[in-house]
Amino acid sequence: MLTDIKLRDVMTTNPLIVDADVSIRECARRMQSQKKGSVLIKENGRLKGIFTERDLITAISLGKDLDKTKISAAMSEKLYALSPEEDLMAALELMKRKDIRRVPIVDEESTLLGVVTIKDILKIAPDLLEIYIDKIKIEEYESKLRRIQEHEDY
Repeated sequence: MLTDIKLRDVMTTNPLIVDADVSIRECARRMQSQKKGSVLIKENGRLKGIFTERDLITAISLGKDLDKTKISAAMSEKLYALSPEEDLMAALELMKRKDIRRVPIVDEESTLLGVVTIKDILKIAPDLLEIYIDKIKIEEYESKLRRIQEHEDY
């Protein structure tokens, strides 16, 4: 199911970006002051990871020293990026499959162009989430039917 909405049209083009040697506390301060739920981490000019509110909670619960621990020690290194020319559904599918809420948008040279969040998607296409949930339910139902039919064939 395609929406004809390109990620370039919904992405946030000014994501919060910090260097890998910044402290967790400094990252949290910047996230709070800029009202961002995440920060992208760069090292030597390359995108290295993402630090989210979830990562902050994990760092606090593990007793990390927020002033001394570098963000690179608390960030998620698994990044799943998409092209700005991808359809909005590609981001939604990726978010569902990888259980993430933010997707960096990069060009052919892996240069960061922006980020798409679940919030961005809901702002532009609030009905899309409901349609997508219905699609998932139908897929689950069809999968159950196939398993039942396969079982009956034995």
